[in-house]
Amino acid sequence: MTGIELARTGGLCIRSAGCQEETVCMDCNMAALRRELEQRFKCRATVVLWMMHRILWGIWDGSQITFVSSGGKTPEADELYWQELRIFNEEMELHLLRSDDKLKGRFIRDAGEQAREHVDSISRFWGEREASEDCLCLVDRSRKLRLELPQVAGDGQYYGLVTRAYIGIHPRTHQAGYVDYRFLRIACADVKGE
Repeated sequence: MTGIELARTGGLCIRSAGCQEETVCMDCNMAALRRELEQRFKCRATVVLWMMHRILWGIWDGSQITFVSSGGKTPEADELYWQELRIFNEEMELHLLRSDDKLKGRFIRDAGEQAREHVDSISRFWGEREASEDCLCLVDRSRKLRLELPQVAGDGQYYGLVTRAYIGIHPRTHQAGYVDYRFLRIACADVKGE
């Protein structure tokens, strides 16, 4: 299931798959990030960058990051304001948080010998699709929100973010729950037939 069907199946489904995870630490600059991505992401991936004053979405094409915007003007991603980054596709994600002049976090790949249980779900973005040739633009006029995302396949009115939540057991309390999550893809979230 790729889109809103995840939310309409009548309940969440626990699955198990191989998984490998490793800790990452690097300098907080575009050159260091590019080197890291060249090693890990040989194919296209979606990028989301949280800055102090805005959120930028973009695409990693295997050699560079291109941030999207309507109107054709490429937004500035000043490293001074970086707070958090997620670079992801169906198979893997690099999640980094700023710590002084470093980016620290983890790289996770859905492959490997360590079996890990997970649950996939979709959360719809606010807003409806508005015509734009440069990006997937979602607008919620009543809330005065505008979100510019990379183009995705399909021609829907609503879109959402598909996430994978990993299940684990807390070492002290021995309670099961979600211990980590990662982004998988942006997907159409239209509900057909209603």
